[in-house]
Amino acid sequence: MNFQEIAKQIVMHVGGEENVTSLTHCATRLRFTVKDDQKVNLDELSKVEMVIKSQNKGGQVQVVIGNKVSKVFEEISKFMDVEKESDVVEPELKGNVFNRFIAAIASIFTPILPALIGSGMIKALSTVLKNLKIVTPTSNFIVIMDMIADAIFYFLPFFLAVSAAKKFKTNQYISMLLAGIMLHPTWLALIAGADGARSYSFLGLPFYFQRYSSTVIPIILAVYILKYVFDFFNKIVPDIIKEIFVPLLTLLVMVPLVFTVVGPFGSYVGVWIASAMDSLFAFNGVIAGFLLGFARPILVMFGMHYSIMPIQIQQVASTGTTVLLPSAFAANLAQAGAVLATVLFVSKKDKSGALTSGVSAVFGITEPAIYGFNLKYKIPFFAGCLSAGIVTAVLAALNVAATSVTLPNILSVGILEGKVSLGIIYLLVISSAVLAFGLTYFGLKFTTKK
Repeated sequence: MNFQEIAKQIVMHVGGEENVTSLTHCATRLRFTVKDDQKVNLDELSKVEMVIKSQNKGGQVQVVIGNKVSKVFEEISKFMDVEKESDVVEPELKGNVFNRFIAAIASIFTPILPALIGSGMIKALSTVLKNLKIVTPTSNFIVIMDMIADAIFYFLPFFLAVSAAKKFKTNQYISMLLAGIMLHPTWLALIAGADGARSYSFLGLPFYFQRYSSTVIPIILAVYILKYVFDFFNKIVPDIIKEIFVPLLTLLVMVPLVFTVVGPFGSYVGVWIASAMDSLFAFNGVIAGFLLGFARPILVMFGMHYSIMPIQIQQVASTGTTVLLPSAFAANLAQAGAVLATVLFVSKKDKSGALTSGVSAVFGITEPAIYGFNLKYKIPFFAGCLSAGIVTAVLAALNVAATSVTLPNILSVGILEGKVSLGIIYLLVISSAVLAFGLTYFGLKFTTKK
């Protein structure tokens, strides 16, 4: 397995280095933004060793590799500057508004996934240790562990400012400065001392009191608008005074905009979306849970699962938990159980791949299982969807929710809590794999020709 050669072939089939305007990767996929779709050969891409599937979604070329994706990305970065600022204007994402929105969300959240996953796993470990009474909730160890786990969420606007600035091609440092102003202790002190007031007057403008820690939409909207404000002043200000007046004028416009319009609007939208999801589960959690659990692998199949992440984070920020993430635990384990059942039916040369894909899915990486085997044989995929739907419905009935956001896998179940003990929740999540295994086994047994 020559990672260098694989990297070169992938870049060649996306149209060469000159056709790539940006490249990121998540846990399983390389995500290319290209100048010309016509130069991308998806058929040849899919034939490259280690490539499980390639697809173009909303103008973003996704190359599904699996858990070796970081090694391929590293090889590409050796001969291609994946962080460079291109002089060529990045083309508008193609497709309808929904496709463009999904692609933009994926581009913004993908770079911060390692921080989210690491924090979530720390949270899971802390929760398990407390539940097993190995340490007390007030111990120094737990205090520091919780501090580590919660930091990403409190300072989330900083992380999103950087990735949004890269996505929207604007100044990263002014973007981070806006996040810093939104989280500044003075602003928090003004809110604490508001004494019933709804806003703070600045030159006659109402700076509405709103906390921005853990929020998603306000900073993304702010950075999006910043791009146009910064570019406008950069265009009209004479070169001799640009260094001073472009940042000055940008801040004088952006800060009032953020505190009077963008921030409050983004916060209300985020809270409304999170509340709407909570209300849906409160109205009929069983049906909502079944539909979400069933649909989760389908979202993964189309690379759309990251679109749910902002809602999950907003729910955690608003209520301390998210009702959406448990479906991902059930879905990942279900796809694992389904692909492990195919081991009993596939040819001898494919058994190792199916087994490896199953283990990968248990630890949260389901694309090798979905694309490599479950979709190919159809029954395993739909058995996994059905099992995930059933188990998620049960979890919803028991008010199971996640206290953090991380990669859903067997090791991070500790972030889930509900009406029942963590042990019961573990059994329910594992039952998703058992049920999918059984449905796949009997489905293939009665449909596979000897």
